[in-house]
Amino acid sequence: VLPLVSASGAAHAAGLIHRDNKPENVFLACEDRGGERPVLLDFGISKQLEVEERLTGVGQLVGTPYYMSPEQIQLSVPLDGRADVYSLGVMLYELATGVLPYRSDQSLYVLLAEIVLGKAEPPSLHEPALPPAFERVVLRAMACDRERRFPTIAELGAALLPFASPAVQTVWAEEFADAASAPRLTSLPPPKMPSWRGRAAQPTQPPVRPPVVLSASDLRVIPGLDGCTDAELETFLLAVGAFRYPAGARLFEEGAEADSCFVVLDGEVEIVKESLSRWDVLAVIGPGEFVGQ
Repeated sequence: VLPLVSASGAAHAAGLIHRDNKPENVFLACEDRGGERPVLLDFGISKQLEVEERLTGVGQLVGTPYYMSPEQIQLSVPLDGRADVYSLGVMLYELATGVLPYRSDQSLYVLLAEIVLGKAEPPSLHEPALPPAFERVVLRAMACDRERRFPTIAELGAALLPFASPAVQTVWAEEFADAASAPRLTSLPPPKMPSWRGRAAQPTQPPVRPPVVLSASDLRVIPGLDGCTDAELETFLLAVGAFRYPAGARLFEEGAEADSCFVVLDGEVEIVKESLSRWDVLAVIGPGEFVGQ
C-alpha cells in the first residue's frame, strides 16, 4: 500500500485529488530488474484545485460507492485530500480482512447510508490476529468525520511504515520521515451549479423558505415506492438530502442535453415556454411526478 500512498501524495502535491481509489485502479507493473510494484491508475474523475471541473459535472455523484468518503456522497463540503485518505483506508480494511467495511446488498441507498453513518465493524472482528495498533490506523484513515482522519496522505504513510518489513521500511523511510511537515492539500472551491441548473431570470427575488424536512411517509406519494419499508425510504432520504434546489431554479433549458430525471417531493415544477415578450406555463408538475429526460 505504501507505493499507493506515495502516488496519492505525488498527485496531491500537483493539486489533484484522485477521488476513485479502489483495487480496480491498482495495477501491478513489472520492474526492469524483475519484481512488481503497484501503480495507481485512472485519474478520469480526479479533481484539480482552483480549476473548473471539465471531466465530470460539478455536484454530481462520482466514484465507486464502496470506497467513497461520506463527504463525497453527501456533497456537503468541498473535497480535499482526506477523501483519498478515506478510500485508501477502505482498501486497507479489505486487504487485511478479505471483506469490505460496508457491503450491504439491499440497495444502493442502504449502502450509501451505511457509509454516511460510519459504523463499520472493527477489522479484528474478521481477522483477530491483526495488531491493535494497525487496526487503529485503518479506522482512523476511514473515519466518518474527516477531521478525525490523518490530515495528510503522508501522515497515513508514516503511520503504516512501522508495520512494513525491514526491507520495505528502508525503501520508504525517507519519503515519510517528514510526514508531519508535509503540506496539507487545501480544499476545492465550493461546487458551482452546472449551466443547465442556472437560475431563471426573475423580476424579484423569491422569498426564502425554510428547508423542507421529509419523512418516509412523504415518499409514499410516489408510485412504485409504496412497497418500500420505512427503513429503506429513510436511507434514501439520507442519501439524497443534499440535492435541493431553490425556488426559481432552472433545471433544464430547451435543447439542452442532460441525462437527469427529477422526482418532485415537495412544491411544484413549472414547464414554461419563454419568448421575448411572453412566459407561458405549459404544465405544472407536482409531488410524486417526474420531470426531465
